[in-house]
Amino acid sequence: MQVFSSTQTLHVQITYHGRFLSLLCLLLFSLLSFPTQTVAQVTPFPGCDVQTQIPEEECNALRIFFERTNGEFWLNRGGWMRAGQACEWMGVVCETGPWPRNVRKIILIDNDIAGTIPGELSFLTELEELVIENTATAGYFNVVGGFLPDGLKDLDNLKILRIRGHEITGPVPSEWTKFKNLEILDLGNNMLTGRIPDAIGNITSLKEIDLSSNQLIGTIPQSISNLTNLENLNLGSNDFFGEIPPQIGQLSELSILDLRENNFTGPIPSSLGTLPKLISLTLRDNELSGPPPPSVIKLASEISICSMTEQSTQFCIPDAPIYRIDGQDNICGVPLDATCSFCSSTLTAGHASCGTLESIFYKTEGINWADQSGWLSAPDPCSWHGLECTDGQVTTLSLPDNNLNGDIPEEIGNLTGLDTLNLSGNALAGPIPLSVALLQNSTNSCNLASNDASLCIPDDPDYAAITTDAICGLPLTFSCSSAGSPGSFSSIESHISNGINQLTWRATRRIPDAYFEVERKENGVYTVIGRVESPHTPDDPQLYSYTLPELRSGIHTFRVHLTTSTGASLYSAEIDIISSGNNYLLEPPYPNPTVGPATLRFVIEEQQPVQLTLYDITGRELKVLYSGNPEVNLIQEITIQAGDVASGIYFVRLEGDSFSTSQTLFIQK
Repeated sequence: MQVFSSTQTLHVQITYHGRFLSLLCLLLFSLLSFPTQTVAQVTPFPGCDVQTQIPEEECNALRIFFERTNGEFWLNRGGWMRAGQACEWMGVVCETGPWPRNVRKIILIDNDIAGTIPGELSFLTELEELVIENTATAGYFNVVGGFLPDGLKDLDNLKILRIRGHEITGPVPSEWTKFKNLEILDLGNNMLTGRIPDAIGNITSLKEIDLSSNQLIGTIPQSISNLTNLENLNLGSNDFFGEIPPQIGQLSELSILDLRENNFTGPIPSSLGTLPKLISLTLRDNELSGPPPPSVIKLASEISICSMTEQSTQFCIPDAPIYRIDGQDNICGVPLDATCSFCSSTLTAGHASCGTLESIFYKTEGINWADQSGWLSAPDPCSWHGLECTDGQVTTLSLPDNNLNGDIPEEIGNLTGLDTLNLSGNALAGPIPLSVALLQNSTNSCNLASNDASLCIPDDPDYAAITTDAICGLPLTFSCSSAGSPGSFSSIESHISNGINQLTWRATRRIPDAYFEVERKENGVYTVIGRVESPHTPDDPQLYSYTLPELRSGIHTFRVHLTTSTGASLYSAEIDIISSGNNYLLEPPYPNPTVGPATLRFVIEEQQPVQLTLYDITGRELKVLYSGNPEVNLIQEITIQAGDVASGIYFVRLEGDSFSTSQTLFIQK
């Protein structure tokens, strides 16, 4: 046992009291130095039973939401569960009017929200907008997980539901198809699984559906045709399969359709080509097959954003004149292919193949027919509008009053089993080919009347041998000449003399009362810059020429368009003319901005090694696009695949021994 002396005991007491007094003084000094801050930090939330701005049940719903989503660790709590008035909390918007007020919006973006979304939000009966979104790079913020609560279906006033950039799992609740006023459903960039509810079409108020970048499977429900207000449908980057439903073509308000990076198979439905407001079509990275229907090809070539690349090996687009709008050599990033055909088989062996029907469609501008049902889209040609078959032969070709244009195709004469031909009431022009006139003797009915006034039967011995009377409803006409076809261009060249550029060309046939229009291509569009008349005499062809205006530095593209008095026309091949005050030239990329491939052209006028390099906006080298010793004055064309890099601003630099120049490229996805 240890014993302390009285002196030791007194020393311990003094030491203890001294330390106590020191701590007490320090505490008093702290309170006097920071009175305001200390008071603010300790003000408690008074509780949902005493706050007055919103109904108590709505306050409790917000409290539960705060607790379930790890609210104490949000990047910005902004008054949540601290101040007494809920309408002042960050991201909470209340209605106007007398107190208490209902909560109308919850908008929380990039706020490090975690946890799960509680079904108690359904107590916010007047809620119109719920946005819980991460826009930053994946992994930077915490994320919400778990399943989506079924109970949100009870929010009758909800218009915008955006829970994006998290790790929500499970399916889209089938109960959500009971939403009454929902306009925007955005659940993109989560981990959703399962199928789209079959009754999604019940939410007829929907204007936008974004389920992209999830793990959804199955087919697109046919009930989607009920969504007549839908403007944006984005199902990209999932695992959907099956064919694209033709019912999408009934969505007359649709402007954006994105089905990229899925497993869709089969042909593209022709109904997509009838969407009147579509401006963006993205179908890349699927397993689609067959040529797209003509209506889709036409629409795709005209809209501002389109991508169809990375499909099955059976996917292609025919290299047909009606698809070469403004001279383009690809549609939606898919090159035009001379071997691509809509016809997978022939009709009866030894008779007309469906390739003959393709030619009839192309040459009469079938893309603009009033009724082109089935043509080049349905697998059985005998089911196409205006066609009838017997024993594998086309026996009827009947397309009256159907807006057919151009010359009558001579391929019609290949339909040797034809019994009825009716192309009346259209806009067909020029002399009737002899092969078609011969059908007068082999068909029971042939009608070509009521077309363009220039449609005629030549007063020619070969035609007169058929009959001295009318052929297919048209009389033999002395003024009609079988020489009315435009022939072809034998050459088109450029020449420079004393700084003046000239185009020269020859035609293989002199056409009386015809004329040539010189067209220049700018930004993918041809415009007429001049006209040259053809002599009235039928002499042998002579050399034609046109003096070009002064050309700025660049690569300029021209062509010549021949038009005859009968309305027949022919385009020459394109010709490029280089104009540069330097010993090099690098054209801007085209198209720019781009969502698919972009094309660059450059030319050098002095022999030297050059390198073409792609850089990002930070100056980091990404890829060498070309390196070598190009031939002087020969245009080099390089393609950049936008799919290889992310959206953003890039620079392309061309460097040689004696020069360095660059162009800017904008990539959008």
